[in-house]
Amino acid sequence: MKDKKIILSIHCGELTCASEPGKFCQFLGSMKLGQIPVCMLFPSKDGSHTVLKNNKDNGEGWTLRCRDCLQNAEESC
Repeated sequence: MKDKKIILSIHCGELTCASEPGKFCQFLGSMKLGQIPVCMLFPSKDGSHTVLKNNKDNGEGWTLRCRDCLQNAEESC
């Protein structure tokens, strides 16, 4: 069976899951009553999702996109 390439458009920031305050990628989910952000598009090897990090170090607290999301991104035309 041949592999297929499927292209999905998501709305996100350059490094974050939000394109602007209040507008998030449709594949952003959460666990533990909203306490832990997760990516539902790129699952980890261990489960159905990837746990995401926040960039709290700069005081903004935005959810950062996972490595697989960043690596598979192409700019839209």
